[in-house]
Amino acid sequence: MKMRSIFTSILLFIFTILLILPFVRALEANDSRETSKFSLTCESTEIEKGKNMKIGFNISSSECQNISAFRVKVKFDSSLVSYKNITPKNDLKLADFKTSLIADTLTIIYLTSEFGFFTDMINPLEIFDINFIANSNASGSEALFSANVDGISDYELNELYFNNPDNLSVKIVDEVIPDCTLSSLIPSDGELNPSFDPHIFNYYLDVPYDINKIEVEAEAKSESSKIKINRTTLGRAGTSTDIKIVVSQPNTKYKITYTITVNRASKPPKDSSSSNSSNKSNKKRNSSNSNHNSSIDYDETEQDNIEDSDISSENDSNDEDNNETVDAISSNVDDNNSNSKVIYVKENSFNVYLAGICTICVIILIIYFMKNIRSSKIKKL
Repeated sequence: MKMRSIFTSILLFIFTILLILPFVRALEANDSRETSKFSLTCESTEIEKGKNMKIGFNISSSECQNISAFRVKVKFDSSLVSYKNITPKNDLKLADFKTSLIADTLTIIYLTSEFGFFTDMINPLEIFDINFIANSNASGSEALFSANVDGISDYELNELYFNNPDNLSVKIVDEVIPDCTLSSLIPSDGELNPSFDPHIFNYYLDVPYDINKIEVEAEAKSESSKIKINRTTLGRAGTSTDIKIVVSQPNTKYKITYTITVNRASKPPKDSSSSNSSNKSNKKRNSSNSNHNSSIDYDETEQDNIEDSDISSENDSNDEDNNETVDAISSNVDDNNSNSKVIYVKENSFNVYLAGICTICVIILIIYFMKNIRSSKIKKL
């Protein structure tokens, strides 16, 4: 009986494991699907009619996985775009891919005799590009691409689980207007007014008078754009300088110009006292020169003397006012010092009084405790 019960328990345990295992595998598959996915990409959301276009087929995963086989079916509208071929990426071999086109469905099978490829845990991995051409009569239409992937396995033929890519839509137009806007515009000094916006093309920038050069860091939204800056040096202090940043697309007529008007501050005037002294020295020099130059009119010399006398009288009056002000300030300082001395003396006397009271209290406490100790000793005796 004992052996039969043990044997029955073992069978029940194995049966339970076999029941739970598919659910565990399904949970693992769901987790893998949440973090692993194929994707369809295109360089632009618009394509010009009659031009070539590339649809990228990529894979992303949160863990490094080996992929040695899969099948993908890509559906598209053949009245809008025409299939040309595929181009493998990341050193994958074209011989490992097999393609078949039936109506509007392109089937691509990847099967390698080697070790396949590994997914990238950081960036999506490009597997291949599907090359199409937009039909010339498809202007104004949107070409829709969808894909379904199955048969994914590693080199050991273990089945892998990945999400299918989202649908991709590309608009076919008569002419594509390239993006010539900037994504950032940063001057080396100061702040732009208003703040940078790709669709605002005129800015103002205030800088101190000692800044004679402005470097501009500009970055275009499109990688194919070219940026040209007309100048970096500024005009003299007190003037405005326009710095133009031209963003253009090669082999097209399209371009956008951003303008920064840099307002360089005026140089501050010299000290008034130094200017007065220089004026006086200049006038004295002129008066001395008048003794040797007979062409200078006397009235002008007299006017100079009057101005000198006015300046000296003004300086004398200013000196008197200054002296009175200094006397008033010194008297106030003396009053303040005297008041502070009185307050200081009062504070010192209060501190002495407080210290005396504290000392008396401590002495009374000591006497009280000494009496208690003595009385306790007498009681014990």
